[in-house]
Amino acid sequence: MNPVLLVTFGCTTAAVVGLMLTAMLNSTFMLVAILRYDCVQREVPFAKFWRTRCESDWKFALRAFAYGVPLFLCVLAQIGWVVFWEHQSA
Repeated sequence: MNPVLLVTFGCTTAAVVGLMLTAMLNSTFMLVAILRYDCVQREVPFAKFWRTRCESDWKFALRAFAYGVPLFLCVLAQIGWVVFWEHQSA
């Protein structure tokens, strides 16, 4: 088994897990912030609340997700490469 291939596979898999976890946690924290926003007695309009507290987090989560999806497809290709590395053709 090629050690460079295994190290590349491990690093890519770790990057996918980290990026997807970051995107999920940021989205969850944003959801909590939005649900805690008081719609009845609001001091700040929602558009300003979104711009000041949520928009940068949303962009960061979207960027992490957008980088994570192609990396996940690379992981799928690498799985096939690792599994069939020493396969003998008939």
